[in-house]
Amino acid sequence: MTADTDVEHDHYGNRIENFEPMPNADPATTPSNSRCTADRRWCAEIQHGDTETAPLLVLSDRTNPVQAKEIARYALPLAEEQADVDLWSRIVRLPESTEHAGQQAMIGVVTGLHAMYSGGGAHAERLSLIQVSMEYGSTMIREVLSVPLNGSALIRACFLEEDLERRAGACHDEYNFAATLTLRETKNRHAAKPGALPQFDYVTAATSFPGPVSRDKDSLANPPLTEKDLVHAVNDECSYRRVVRFNPATERYEFDSPAPDCSAFTVP
Repeated sequence: MTADTDVEHDHYGNRIENFEPMPNADPATTPSNSRCTADRRWCAEIQHGDTETAPLLVLSDRTNPVQAKEIARYALPLAEEQADVDLWSRIVRLPESTEHAGQQAMIGVVTGLHAMYSGGGAHAERLSLIQVSMEYGSTMIREVLSVPLNGSALIRACFLEEDLERRAGACHDEYNFAATLTLRETKNRHAAKPGALPQFDYVTAATSFPGPVSRDKDSLANPPLTEKDLVHAVNDECSYRRVVRFNPATERYEFDSPAPDCSAFTVP
């Protein structure tokens, strides 16, 4: 069961809770990337086809232990050949406004990309929120948000014996990026109408090692390193906070101000 401490709430009944691996799943028939809410009213799985077929997000209601009720299917964007597509471990649930409006939720899909370099490599993930609304007998499903979730890179910086001494033994540049998406509590309860889509806080943290290195510059062109240089440095530009609100005109979530270019951390 999901503990109360794992559930976020706002003033209007929106909440984010754990999306756990599907309970009592038969490994022989259930995909490994299947998840459910604790009450089993929202379950999801990703079905993969061949490299030319987009993966499918399949949503179901499994409150009936005997037979699942399929809610909707949604073709996800065709990812790059080496991409990993999985479900986010959290789910956004909206309150049921009327008897006929039914349920609303946002399912997170995480797409991961990898790259290998000589003596290193990189990995990055993006989070997409897929909104699902069941109203008056019909189901609407659409992507409403896509943001970087995390990233890491290990870049080789020693090629000769003298490089090892010049780098004080730190023969790789390291880059790390991590982001969180949480429900935003508005200071003014009247700032948003009940039933409106929730607002989020998006907070990132980016660091590099040793010190403030850059993927755009040759590290060996810098002065020789000393022990005091062997620290993880915060990248202030790519460590930021944004308020994320839904824009009805574009039918997508948008930042309250533009985000910086952090592709050095978020693109393998």
